[in-house]
Amino acid sequence: AETTANVTVEWQHGIGEVVSALTATGLRLEFLHEHDHTLFARFPALEERSGIYRYPADSPRVPLMYSLRAGKPA
Repeated sequence: AETTANVTVEWQHGIGEVVSALTATGLRLEFLHEHDHTLFARFPALEERSGIYRYPADSPRVPLMYSLRAGKPA
């Protein structure tokens, strides 16, 4: 459904800031993966393929998104 009065707020946090915040709360980092694709057309040079966006094939592979898992130590 269409909506009105839409407001978007975004923050950019470096990986170090995120990992430090997680470990400061006592969580243990289980994995951290960097991905050379993103779910949004964030930059004009990105090309859409199968619902994800990447730089063209002849461009260097650079991380555009990451995933991580953290959990409570046993």
